[in-house]
Formats: sequence, C-alpha cells, structure tokens
Amino acid sequence: MKVLRLLFLEVALLLLVACQSPHLGVEALSELPEQLNEGWNTERWYFVNVEIDTPFTVVREKNINGLATPALFRIADRLILTTFNGFLISTDTLLKDVDRKRFSRELSTAPAFLRPLIFIASEKGAYGLQAYDLLHKKVSWRLKGHFSKSSPLIQKDLLIHASIRNEVLALNPLNGETLWHYQFPQKILQNLAMTDRFVVVCSGDGLLAVLNADDGQQNFMIELPEHVYTSPLILNQAIFIADLDGNVFKIDLPSGKIINKVSLATPFYQPFSTDGQSLFIMGSNGKLFAFTPELKLKGTVPLKGVPTFPIVVTHRHLLIATYQKKFYLVDKNHLKIVQELNLKRRAVSCVPDKNSTVFLAMEYDRLLLLKAKGGRR
Repeated sequence: MKVLRLLFLEVALLLLVACQSPHLGVEALSELPEQLNEGWNTERWYFVNVEIDTPFTVVREKNINGLATPALFRIADRLILTTFNGFLISTDTLLKDVDRKRFSRELSTAPAFLRPLIFIASEKGAYGLQAYDLLHKKVSWRLKGHFSKSSPLIQKDLLIHASIRNEVLALNPLNGETLWHYQFPQKILQNLAMTDRFVVVCSGDGLLAVLNADDGQQNFMIELPEHVYTSPLILNQAIFIADLDGNVFKIDLPSGKIINKVSLATPFYQPFSTDGQSLFIMGSNGKLFAFTPELKLKGTVPLKGVPTFPIVVTHRHLLIATYQKKFYLVDKNHLKIVQELNLKRRAVSCVPDKNSTVFLAMEYDRLLLLKAKGGRR
C-alpha cells in the first residue's frame, strides 16, 4: 500500500507539472525581440551586447527538474529554455516563479523563437517539431515525425528544420506548411547556419552544402578533409568552421572556395563565436584562440578543460565554461583572465543580462543566478 501511495503521489505530481504552462504577458510581448535562435541571431554569433562588471558571485540557485538544452533565452522579463527530458521551462529573472510544460519524451537541442511562437524540435515522441504560442499558452501547430538533433532556425518568414533522416525542411512558421524540402546525403546532427539568402548544412563526416533560402536548391557542396563536430558560423559572406583535426576554415559563402585554412594542434567540438570584429573559439586542449575575420591569429589564452558550450561574447568580456567545472570571464580585448570561478557542477549554457547579471544552466537540474558586486536588479 505504501508503494502504491508513493506511486500515486508521483503520478499526481507529474500531471500537475505537465499542466503548468510557460507564458508571457501581453505587456512583456511588446518588448520582445522579433526572433531568436540558439546563437541569438541567424548568423550564430553568440553575442550579447551588454556591459558586465566583475567579480561575480552566485546569489541564487533553482532546481528545474531537468538538464537544460544548449541555450537560455532572456525574453522580456522571463528566462525561457527547454530540457533534455522534454520540458519547456519559463522562470522570472529572480528564479522564483517557474512554469513548465512537457512537449516530448526527449529533446537534445535548443528552441527558436518568432514572436510570440517558440519552436521546439524533438528527438523522440510523436512530433519532431512543435510551435507553441507563449501569449495564448497553446500549441499552434505540430509536425509529425521528422525528429531532429538540430536547433530550428528563423530568418524573416522562413523556419528551417533539419531532421536526423537527412532532411532540410523550409516551413511557414505561422502554420507549419512545407515550402521546400532538400535531401542531404549524410546524417545531420549539428546545427545549421543561415542568412536571408543561404542555408548552410554540414555533416559529421565534413560534407558541407549551401542551399538557396528561397527555393532550397543546392548552390554548392564541398567535402572537408576531416570529421566535423562543430556548427558553421557566417560572417561577412564567409563560412567559418573547425574540424576534429584542429583545422579552422574560412569558406566563401557564394562560391564554396576555401579562402583560408589555419592548422592548430587541438580538436574542436564547439563552434566559433564573434562580435563582428574578432572570432573566438576554444579547443579541447583548453586553449582559447582569437582571430581576425581574415583568420589571422590575434592571441591565445590557456584555460583548464574542454568547453561545455560556445563562447558567449559581451561588450568587453568572453564567458567560458569547461568540463572541469570552471567558469571564466576573459577580457576579450587584452585576452586576459579577469575571473576564474570554481563551480559545484558543470555549466551547460549561459546568458548574460543587464546590470552585471549572468544566468547559468547547470548539470543536471539547476539554474544559477550570478551577480557582480554592486550589480543591480
């Protein structure tokens, strides 16, 4: 009987959790950015133009009952994220008021956002992609099957969804209607990159294709010499990508010509980040590299451990976490460590905020609120 009571309580708790709905008020929606992707814009810069001061300390911790996927979104007065166990989570910026709604048995990638819809790609379950209305708290449309390990992409009126069955689908974000379909020759397990003219797809075996955004026609396809685990980044009509053999490439976006290649002695698992002036990437040997857009090396910084998420760039700093439970703030102009924090758990995603505030998602079920001394809320 005791076991049955415990089972009943557990089921009731799950039902209660599933019935809560992440939401935003009408007033908050008027302040929202129009669209957000995992890299915070369609060129995947991982750049947030805020000023932050140091040193940081942890001021609050919250259990969210799940491991966050690779991006946190700061949308109006809420933090929005998804978790690997299938939940969409919404919380206020004090980490007190938490809403959650389950969408899938398993997610492995971050959502995308087009006001007021958030697009959730699933790896397992009934639906590979779902559009949820944050204002009206209801599902707007679903795409059956077409499961994915890639974050959806939004650019203007086009939603790009890549499936684990090698498909690239262009959808109408308002109703889910398929606008075009492209069949890639190899598995798509990484994120894509996109501009208003092109979509960039890359496989783990190094096959890279560029499609026309308006009709899905292949513009070119090239084969890189080694395996690639990173996602592409687009800057100034060029693709920047790194491989497992320690090579970084600059590829002309319209033609597919390799403009430059730099060989470094470390595999890369995380993509480039940029503020538009410099490019930053961290190798598995713990070394941070800074480049000009011409791939001229500006300098390096030795850190401890393999990075857990792409470098987050702010106005003056780089925010970096590693598997060794380290969190670094690096002066991006002088390439010097400003602060090194020892965390209790590994950080898996990060978003900086105004008033010298940083939010970290942690293994396996935590959100942290960090503030600099003197930072205001």
